[in-house]
Amino acid sequence: MFWRRHADSDSRRWTSGIVLKMANALAYALFLGIHVGFIYDNIYNPSKGKVTYITPAPWAFLVWPVLHLLFLGTIVYQFTNKGHQIIVDGISWRFIVLMLSNALFVYLWASREYLLALLVTSLMLWMASSITEIVREKQEPSKTSFRDWILLHVPFSLYHGWVSVLNMLSWFAAFGVDASIHHAGTGTKVCVFLALFHLHLSAAGHAFHSPPGDIAILTYLWAVFVQQKVWNSEFVHDVALVFAVLASIWVFAVTMVKIRKARRARRDEERVPLLGGDYVVVKRRAGTFLRVVW
Repeated sequence: MFWRRHADSDSRRWTSGIVLKMANALAYALFLGIHVGFIYDNIYNPSKGKVTYITPAPWAFLVWPVLHLLFLGTIVYQFTNKGHQIIVDGISWRFIVLMLSNALFVYLWASREYLLALLVTSLMLWMASSITEIVREKQEPSKTSFRDWILLHVPFSLYHGWVSVLNMLSWFAAFGVDASIHHAGTGTKVCVFLALFHLHLSAAGHAFHSPPGDIAILTYLWAVFVQQKVWNSEFVHDVALVFAVLASIWVFAVTMVKIRKARRARRDEERVPLLGGDYVVVKRRAGTFLRVVW
């Protein structure tokens, strides 16, 4: 009888919201397929296209396979009870919009339709921000497992930070000069300074509220610093170095503050008499860890 009730519960968990779950899986398949297919056919190379003065080194785009793998875990996780609550009931149709708009962005970038790509990245940025906020609201750090964190929080936060980069790249691709043809004038230098300044502040903001989105932006800033050696733009090279160092300091400082707060909270918790034995201690410590990375 117990086995039958457990089987019925599992069946309801898998079939509840099955249409949306299948739609999510298909949208992810398109998102993955258009990346792999276009790169395989050499139609789309994310590190190529119009070369601007904020184009990073090619290795910055290795974030894509990381996102592909993380989102695959998210797709599988939606069939669990906790995943259903957040992905199906919370995020809902937004994940489909995000995946479809990303696939459209790849197509437009490969077609060198940079203005349209900019509009699509603006939609992607809005969707990513909305989803990240939903995940944060529906997950309580003290009740969040490492599995929840790695399969829900990490993918969307990392993607949010990366889309901030793609949006800035699209601005320069749509309206900026081609770095392989034109030298950086005063207007270009001012725009580069403001763009990198904005991204370094975004990295700091992610460090406070939604890591590891800060890692995506940090990687990009260092990649710009490396790449601008190629185009011999000393100004952009130096500015990228300054903001990459500042952003790294921000992220390190925020992380250390969170670790100190977590240690203080753990000491306070250990002073409180426990009624649940060792299990409660382990659970509290896991919650403390997740509050650090949160």
